[in-house]
Amino acid sequence: MANQPEPLHERTTNSDIATRFGLRLATVDSVASKLGIQPNGVIGSSFTYAHADAERIQSHIKQTIWLQSQADTFQFNPSNFQ
Repeated sequence: MANQPEPLHERTTNSDIATRFGLRLATVDSVASKLGIQPNGVIGSSFTYAHADAERIQSHIKQTIWLQSQADTFQFNPSNFQ
């Protein structure tokens, strides 16, 4: 059986992801591009991504936010290394 496109209700838009994380659409699209993920359609003015691809994008964003929060809480103290 040939791969059938996902129904619209099973797709996630870049707008959905941007809203969830408080990001710009261009940021979401940039993350997708860096992961080698291409949109699979357009709804209105938003790109759509297959569910599995959207999960990968969101997972990467979550990891990046977590890493940044860890970097923000780490305070370099030279006396710790003496």
